[in-house]
Amino acid sequence: MNDGSKYVKNVVAFDEDDKTLASLKLHHNTKDISVLYIASLQIPDVPPFCMTGQEMIDRISDDEDRKTFKKYLNHVKNVNVLFPIGLNYAIGGICIHDLKVNRNGYRKGTLTSFKVLTSFENKNKKLDRLYASVYSSQRIAERTAGGIMMEKRFIVAGLGSIGSNLCYFLNGYNNATFALTDRDWLTVDNIGRHLLGFEYIGQYKSHAVARHLQQYRPDRKVQALLKNLQELKEEEINKASAIFVCTGDIMSEKWLFSQMAEGNIRKPAFILWLEPYGISGIMIYVNPEDEESVKRLREKANDNFMSYCMVKREEYEDGERLTKHDAGCNGSYSLYSANDVSMFLSSMFHIIDKLLEKPSESKCYRWVGNTNIAMEKGVNLVSSLGVSKNTLQELPV
Repeated sequence: MNDGSKYVKNVVAFDEDDKTLASLKLHHNTKDISVLYIASLQIPDVPPFCMTGQEMIDRISDDEDRKTFKKYLNHVKNVNVLFPIGLNYAIGGICIHDLKVNRNGYRKGTLTSFKVLTSFENKNKKLDRLYASVYSSQRIAERTAGGIMMEKRFIVAGLGSIGSNLCYFLNGYNNATFALTDRDWLTVDNIGRHLLGFEYIGQYKSHAVARHLQQYRPDRKVQALLKNLQELKEEEINKASAIFVCTGDIMSEKWLFSQMAEGNIRKPAFILWLEPYGISGIMIYVNPEDEESVKRLREKANDNFMSYCMVKREEYEDGERLTKHDAGCNGSYSLYSANDVSMFLSSMFHIIDKLLEKPSESKCYRWVGNTNIAMEKGVNLVSSLGVSKNTLQELPV
């Protein structure tokens, strides 16, 4: 029942200990109401299942159910009755309220709610209907992909512009769980290209993105951590289907390669970042079983993966041209837009999906972005001849 208020009134859980119900109560305004479930109430043959009080009573086929209903109505006065409607994802009901048992010409206590329900102005009055949807992962899956997908466990390290928006794409898997790790919090300056907006300012990014994902799916298993990637336990990392590194932190990336080379981490990883001005976006896929590539990538990390960048090395050596600094702030940031983030991740996600399904040897993929801006600003590129925007290039590792 939806009366325009903020309360969630149209979701039913079968078990009061259900974690989904607990999540709903934590993140939404909810209201517990008592209901009487009558399994033997037979619905009319044709919707919309409108009934008067007498019609409802006549449709209760079990004598004990009828007695229970009468006793309950006379005791509590206002009753919400639920009953099966032949669907495994919804339940029907009626709402009985405001029955006037004190009337002129009748002694107090003479009339009962059960009697008033079938007489006076209520004799031909249709009862207010209820409709409740049963929330479950199975139901959501049936209405989308047609079934529950194979479980995927994702670790996302770095919940900035790339990592947070990547979670939007990964959330499309209907049986995904997340471990989100980032020690930073969301500021006003972040929201221009972050997944989250104004209401999350001041919250830790990992906790904020976790809450956002659970607003989509209250039963979604999401763990929010205030850690660097290298602080995670090996056994937890090796439970993941894949690791996504979006930190822009070369130390985390070097640590990951070292752990893979030593055989401590055995799960594939994706390292993603955008070059300044969205000139290009780069994704390195690392398969730890491809041992030689792990060794080569560890060496390339010492050079900041410059061989995969479109912007020439000397441009990065003059950092003032490619990064910005706010007055009074020690940190720096690269310029690129929310649209650049979306275009980059959209170009890469079909590759991510394919590699999650069927791993391959390690590879590097480069999305060609705003090379026109590079020309306008005089930023020298490795090569852009014959390459148009949104071209996807595959580079050897």
